[in-house]
Amino acid sequence: MRQTFDRAILEAHGKVAVITLNHDATINALSTAMVESLNAALDAAQGGGFRALVLAGAGRGFCSGAGMKELPARRKEGAGLVLERLFHPLFAGCATGPRRWSRPSTVRRWASA
Repeated sequence: MRQTFDRAILEAHGKVAVITLNHDATINALSTAMVESLNAALDAAQGGGFRALVLAGAGRGFCSGAGMKELPARRKEGAGLVLERLFHPLFAGCATGPRRWSRPSTVRRWASA
């Protein structure tokens, strides 16, 4: 099984779900589009009967952090609201929300060459 989202890929390897962040141009920065893709991939994986989850990054690195290019356009919202609306639901949903991922998970990180 392989599902492709705008900036993430979900692959099944037996009972292991592998979600790969896939936007090398930004070293997989957590932009709005990346967070939406990651949410969609996590939702799809949740219903797949997997026993483990691996998060990986395609290209030059796992994830460079927040998508800084979007922040000037969101300045009026303030950093707190951006965190609350964009990032907190993603991370909290994985830990305690309706999409709680109770299976073993890991992050596969490559060192840059």
